[in-house]
Amino acid sequence: MLWGVSLTTPDAPAASDTRNAPVVALIPALNPPEALLPLVADLVARGLQVVVIDDGSNAEAQAIFAALTPPVVVLRHETNQGKGAALRTGMRWIVDYPPDTVVVTVDADGQHLPDDVIRVAAAATAGDGIVLGVRGDDETTPWRSRAGHTVTRVLFRLVLGQRISDTQTGLRAFRATLIPWLLKIPGDRYEYEMNMLIIAGRDQVALREIPIKTVYINQNATSHYRAFADSFRIAKGVFAFAGSSVISFGVDYALYAALVTLGRILGIPYAVTGANILARVGSATLNYTLNKRYVFQDDRPVRNSALRYALLAVGILIGNTAVLTLLTNSGINVYLAKAAVEVVFSLASYTLQRSVVFNRNGTPHV
Repeated sequence: MLWGVSLTTPDAPAASDTRNAPVVALIPALNPPEALLPLVADLVARGLQVVVIDDGSNAEAQAIFAALTPPVVVLRHETNQGKGAALRTGMRWIVDYPPDTVVVTVDADGQHLPDDVIRVAAAATAGDGIVLGVRGDDETTPWRSRAGHTVTRVLFRLVLGQRISDTQTGLRAFRATLIPWLLKIPGDRYEYEMNMLIIAGRDQVALREIPIKTVYINQNATSHYRAFADSFRIAKGVFAFAGSSVISFGVDYALYAALVTLGRILGIPYAVTGANILARVGSATLNYTLNKRYVFQDDRPVRNSALRYALLAVGILIGNTAVLTLLTNSGINVYLAKAAVEVVFSLASYTLQRSVVFNRNGTPHV
């Protein structure tokens, strides 16, 4: 057993014999089609070390795995654990490979052509970060794949500020030096690949795109991509950004409305300005806590980001208050003015939090 995973090729080469390969292909597989065999054979013929992870496949699929003989390495999950868990199992197996080794992840269903695998892997030798093999949607693309690509691409652009053509591609390449960082990314199933992109943006890990051919086998019958459940699972990491904003806005607006009402009842001067300041302090404290702990998952000491956040919050507060005062003095309803101002300044706040407050200055946090 190796990290809770059994090696199903007893005569596979020892680590010292297999870990000199310049390119390693990781292939997570759950009940793979026979197309896996010619794919693996082609990659081996091209000089790649191939590591296949049997992610709890059924008995019918075992004949396919049995046909994968050394130098191919087959790792086994006794029960299905998910694509993310399978990828981490493969990365643990090769974590001690030479630092300049290129790792390329490949789907087992025949959607990735060997030529594209080689091109994406070759691109990873030319720089740091992660290379994505991106597909272009056309009339041959199954509707659920096209819809999934569109939704996640738009969300990624709007919420994270990154333009990625194919957020769901499984063809990705990177150097082995990135493995310790990749092993810490959460998610055991399809959400792992989305989390990889989100956290790469947070940690300033470069993302590059290489166009690849679009191939769909039997309308995704073997992709195991459950359109609704897995789309939600993938998207929930993105929605965390928006969720934090909504919660903070709700607290801010509730405090603001209550304090404005109380101030007017008591005849307190500058009730709108005072209410906005107090509401902003309360919601900003909550917003910082949520973003640090749950959204950006920043486990560094508070001192690394609190001052930047405080300066940002003060700047946002000044701008927010000035615009709100201008609008209310112009006769606009104080409650409608507050809602409009919050939408604009929330977008600015999240952009600056992502790029300044929780920016890790280009160094992956491992």
